[in-house]
Amino acid sequence: MFRSGDEQALLNCCGVNHEVFNELLELFEPEYDTYTYDVDTGIIRKLKIKTGRKRELDAIGCLGLLLYWYQTRGSAARGRIGWAFGVTSTPMYKWLRFARRIMLSVLQTHPLAEVRLPTADEVEIYVDAIAAKYPALGEHRVWGACDGLKLPFEKSCNWLIQNNFYNGWTTGTFINSVLLFAPDGKIRAAVYNANGCWHDSTISDYGLYDKMEKVFDDFNARVVVDSAFHRQSKDFLIKSGQQDSDTPRDVLLNNAATSCRQLSEWGMRQIQGGFPRLKDNMSLEKFGERKVILNLAILLYNYQTSRVQINTILNTFMSETKGFFSYELIPNDTANDFFDA
Repeated sequence: MFRSGDEQALLNCCGVNHEVFNELLELFEPEYDTYTYDVDTGIIRKLKIKTGRKRELDAIGCLGLLLYWYQTRGSAARGRIGWAFGVTSTPMYKWLRFARRIMLSVLQTHPLAEVRLPTADEVEIYVDAIAAKYPALGEHRVWGACDGLKLPFEKSCNWLIQNNFYNGWTTGTFINSVLLFAPDGKIRAAVYNANGCWHDSTISDYGLYDKMEKVFDDFNARVVVDSAFHRQSKDFLIKSGQQDSDTPRDVLLNNAATSCRQLSEWGMRQIQGGFPRLKDNMSLEKFGERKVILNLAILLYNYQTSRVQINTILNTFMSETKGFFSYELIPNDTANDFFDA
């Protein structure tokens, strides 16, 4: 499939086209050829001398296995992943564990993938893009939207662990995260892998509110959130309240904030739709694997958004221009305008 040159086939399989796959391969292959997974200790260490038989998977196969694993659901051992890559279940899980850590190490500081706050120029572009679509938010200088994400988690027979991850509101066991999306579709700030019983506002206390406030202090720009963030009444937040507003101006602001918050809802759907593996019940483990899986999914999402650019948020708020993205006003046509009278 990789050597066929078929773009749609690779997009369906790995979520990236050939150009982006080759870019990731350039980052992945040097580390893959330098390190190895120690079967006895489970430690990733440097290769001493390249002796013995060749690896079952080359760098192309291992990277493809990693990306394909994120694009699928269900048991990897009982599915057809091993058939497609010519490996049995035991070594396949070892290759996946190895590949996740290599990809994480090369993407976590990559400028197109890393989760970082926007620069002054980027904030202005974001503010203009949102104001063009929602004029009522223009004077409030909104640059992004934030919301919580619940991912299913394996139940535990230990009542203390189960109590930490059980969410009584949704009557299920979850891992919670809070993600902040910008109009270019990228995640600009995040707190992930939190206990399922925690409230979105409580999770945001772990650094996310501080980052929002920093952008507000530096650039006077705000973030739209929903009523789940009721514990904080801060100048850097605009809440889309569920109660009636007192004045027409407040009604317009509330309606615009509610519509703008759809930006974050699209983002949640995209990261789950683009990485279906996250919708499976995550395993109960204590070796940091869950954190690696979540962190890498966010980095891959940002990289795909930057390079593949198949993203609802990006296509709605921005279009590609020289060097970066900028907004374009969409004609206010109705369906009747496309038909003859």
